[in-house]
Amino acid sequence: MESLLEFLLKSTVVGAYLVQNWKFRYVNPALARIFGYQPEEIIYRLGPLDLTHPDDREMVGRNIRSCIEGRVVHVHSVFRGLCKDGSTIYCELYGSCTEYGGKLAVVGTLVDITERKQAEEALRESEERYRTLAESSLTGIFIHRDGRYVFVNKQFARMHGYRPEELIGRDYLELIHLEDRDVARQRTARRIRGEILPEQHEIRKITKDGKIFWCSMMAVPIQHKDKPAVMGNAIDITDRKELEEKLRMSLKGLREVLEATIYAFASAVEKRDPFSCLCR
Repeated sequence: MESLLEFLLKSTVVGAYLVQNWKFRYVNPALARIFGYQPEEIIYRLGPLDLTHPDDREMVGRNIRSCIEGRVVHVHSVFRGLCKDGSTIYCELYGSCTEYGGKLAVVGTLVDITERKQAEEALRESEERYRTLAESSLTGIFIHRDGRYVFVNKQFARMHGYRPEELIGRDYLELIHLEDRDVARQRTARRIRGEILPEQHEIRKITKDGKIFWCSMMAVPIQHKDKPAVMGNAIDITDRKELEEKLRMSLKGLREVLEATIYAFASAVEKRDPFSCLCR
């Protein structure tokens, strides 16, 4: 009758093995299947290095040797495996030194992590592309989580008078004018709660040396490392705000001059024709 251990080893999707004298003395169906073999094609015929990509054989051999020679009790490694059809996969291996039939051996498990490695590589490439775009952007880009910056690009740091590394971990409210902080805090909390707010707004910011400038901000809620965060960009609009203020003052002055001119003209007409007021 099949033992429970034999049943588990045959049923599991995790590869299991026993290596002795650099040959497989046992592999379960899952391990054979991972590499495209039948168990009988591996047992007593192949060794660990036969299932390892040539570029990783030195590392795998060193780990096995350390175990067999008793220098380590446990090994853990990630390496490229070589399948029967010549294709390459990524494997994660755990092994332990043991004794079998009076001789030292290595027993352990192996998992095919190719899909995970491909996903990690795709994510890394995506992050690299995003970082390249962010660093070359003419607008300031930032992410803050739990109230602190976790990413800023060079332009965002530059407009505030800092180096990027000086802002990582800093409270984002420190860069906002004191009179605007409550509004900024409330706006962030509402965004993270999922409330729909206008993405763009204007706010006063503070540089490292204490100067005040105006920013046009666009921010949206995101998930950063499985936590709610805010990502956005910032543009220094101080020149535009100053121009708008000058234009407003000019229009105010022009309106005052125009009103004074009309009043003076009406007064002059009234003086020349004292009865004109009766016709109003």
